[in-house]
Amino acid sequence: MYMLVGVLLLIKFIFIFILKTNLYKQYMKEENGKLQIAEITEWKEICYTRPKLYILKIMYVINDEKQFKTIASSDFFLKKYKNQKYIRIITVPGTDFIFFKEKKWLIQNIGIRIIDTIFSVLALPLLLLGIIEILSTSRLHIIFFLFILIAILQKRKKKYTQSFIKHKSRMAYVTDLSYEEILNRLKMQTDINFQFEKESADNKDKVYILSVRIMSFFSKKKLITARYRLLVTPLQEGSKVWIYLFECSNSYVLHQFADKVGEYLQKEIQAFRVE
Repeated sequence: MYMLVGVLLLIKFIFIFILKTNLYKQYMKEENGKLQIAEITEWKEICYTRPKLYILKIMYVINDEKQFKTIASSDFFLKKYKNQKYIRIITVPGTDFIFFKEKKWLIQNIGIRIIDTIFSVLALPLLLLGIIEILSTSRLHIIFFLFILIAILQKRKKKYTQSFIKHKSRMAYVTDLSYEEILNRLKMQTDINFQFEKESADNKDKVYILSVRIMSFFSKKKLITARYRLLVTPLQEGSKVWIYLFECSNSYVLHQFADKVGEYLQKEIQAFRVE
């Protein structure tokens, strides 16, 4: 019975993970994406799979440098590009995300929600029976573990779209401090998870690099880093701090970096996000 309850909860976690990942990609594509044209260097159709698989090798340009990418997808709209030379893609600055302009997750997300709902209705009686049997054993540590899992599931379900809407490739903060005060405070900070340095040795260059480190349970290396370009512009009263994503070692946890950057700027220079 313990195994049955565990399997049911695991399947529920998988549904939530797939849906949340799709919503995350959709948000990054729509809110942070940059449209550009890619050249199709090779097109293949794998017919023995179900559904059919289309493999495209494309070439595009990022920061005046040619980039090459191989993308495998079962999206049917790719069939029409068999004899095409170019395709529209969406890139997200500072990340390795690449999406086809025509890519949509609506049908897939609706299907996942329907299957998840049916599964929940059918599996609920088995789950309740399993929990009742486990409760009857009076093993408090198992009971506590199950309640924690159920609480996490409910919390994650309610926050499908709330956990990642904070991050953008360009974020802006305002503070009452002057340009000089901001730089002095950021240069004097001592948090080992943040590093602040000038991007180039040219004194005329006013762009700085803010590096942020966080621990992530979902990363193989655990410690992951994001780097932002930081630029300060004066206001009538105070300053505006612009943050541009430069690069990130794990593009799926950018919302965590947004939280960390916001907390850091509020603590060090009393800055609050405005966009």
